[in-house]
Amino acid sequence: MGSIRGQISVSELQRVGAQKKASLDSNGWKKTGLVVLNISQSARSEWSGGGETFQIGMNFVYNQAVHRRKGPYTFDGYFDLELGFVRAASYNEFRKTNDRLDMTLEFEHDLGKGHWNYGFLFNLNTQMFNGYNYNTPDKEKISGFFSPGKLLLAPGFDYKDYNKDHYFSVFMSPLTYRWVTKISSSFYNQDKFGVDSAYKVVTEYGAYVSVHYNKRFSDKTNYIGRLDLFSNYHNHPERIDLLMNNLLTVNLGRRFALSFILDILYDHDIRQRVQLQEIFGIGLRFQL
Repeated sequence: MGSIRGQISVSELQRVGAQKKASLDSNGWKKTGLVVLNISQSARSEWSGGGETFQIGMNFVYNQAVHRRKGPYTFDGYFDLELGFVRAASYNEFRKTNDRLDMTLEFEHDLGKGHWNYGFLFNLNTQMFNGYNYNTPDKEKISGFFSPGKLLLAPGFDYKDYNKDHYFSVFMSPLTYRWVTKISSSFYNQDKFGVDSAYKVVTEYGAYVSVHYNKRFSDKTNYIGRLDLFSNYHNHPERIDLLMNNLLTVNLGRRFALSFILDILYDHDIRQRVQLQEIFGIGLRFQL
């Protein structure tokens, strides 16, 4: 039994959404994941302190990971979805508070050096619904599906270190191709997201680093972190794009959990300042 576990140890990685080990089926696949659903509601009538007469909010987090190993070859797929809405009586409509769609696929070959692999990484990052600036009278549209969107293809080297309580990975690529999209007709005649007017796609090439760190502090507390850095060789390489996602969950029994999300983003072509998003809630938790 010990020799079998030695052969499949690489498939027992824990990454985004992989909070609990799952058994391998007969063809060597392993699938893990996590779903968190937070719902809040409040109502007031003749309340002297003021406030919305009615408000309801929802935040949904989905993480799925799949792994496959065959000899020296490994495949890893990671799927992340975050979606949040809020509705209040004063504006009588659902407004988006969170929207992220991200998929990463890795195809790698063992270098025979213990922790090192080489291969290809593909990443897709966008949002599903239109985004608006609600502070303007006409509710200005500022984003949409694949507006912006990013597709990335990176050959490189991956260093991995892991055990049952933590997972650490650094993927490094000195030559990465990235396509930034602006497919919404609302932005076609605008210079937006780094894509010139009358264009829907711009091609960039540069250096790319992706770091993943998962830590199980206890049976109830888990942390999932990710940091992506990209430097565009052709256009101001000193302006490094940054994406950082943090998810901390504390289990409150079998079906409930406290969750804290902190996303940090910097992309000079989108906004010339650091963007922050924080979400805290208590809700349902399901292990996939």
